[in-house]
Amino acid sequence: MTIDNYLNKLALSGKEPNVLPIFHTTSSEILLQKICPMRQLKAPESDSPNGKIVYLFYGNSKFESDDDLNTKYNIANRPVTLMYKYDAFTPRPVNLVPFDTGGLDYYLQVAPREVDLADYAIPYPTRETYQKLTLTLYGNNANYIKAQLAVRDDTLIICPPFQFIRALYQRYKDKYQDTAFDKRAFTFEVQFRDENDIAANPICMFVPSAIDKSEEYKQHLRERFTSDLEIISYKDFVNDKLRRCYDKMQNKVIEYLRQHYLK
Repeated sequence: MTIDNYLNKLALSGKEPNVLPIFHTTSSEILLQKICPMRQLKAPESDSPNGKIVYLFYGNSKFESDDDLNTKYNIANRPVTLMYKYDAFTPRPVNLVPFDTGGLDYYLQVAPREVDLADYAIPYPTRETYQKLTLTLYGNNANYIKAQLAVRDDTLIICPPFQFIRALYQRYKDKYQDTAFDKRAFTFEVQFRDENDIAANPICMFVPSAIDKSEEYKQHLRERFTSDLEIISYKDFVNDKLRRCYDKMQNKVIEYLRQHYLK
């Protein structure tokens, strides 16, 4: 049974979790030079020839390895994260996957069986899809944000693809095992097709100090998107390494979610 089939048969309980926002992480340069002019998100030039995909992440920013950080960013081009309502884009996302597929090569080292992504991809997710997947794997939003898996044994038997996620989680939680990923590996990946019009106004933006301190930059962002845009600084310093910058930004995202979505 695929995850999509399983969720289609699942009825929501009375304790439906709030639907979280979705996040897109990019560099300051791409934000100001490419996203701002058209408000549109684009796939990387190096994406798959089978179709360019724009990746967003539900209720969290994506994980970046040290290699990715050093490739995509530098001291003058720090990371930024844009936060959107889950249904901000039209058309809907083409797929929802219960983990970050960018780390699949790392995950396969602990896979109990061959992994077919078709068993994990949930086409055209709705509000209920996010809620059902959260309840099934984590029980509630607080556990999801902490990456604290709570999937039931009977669910693992009914839907074998969940067994891979549990094996991955057990490797991550084992203090004696090294992993090339962190808890964001368990973040739900939201996939949009590049050829669609992936344009919307973010409701919040997490930016480095250089942008936050510039009234000109902030005015430009609000003119291009919306005057209600909330801009939150993660207060980086010139001598901060990229990993520290990224972690500061991630902490701001988590703090925001706890204040606004977990009450």
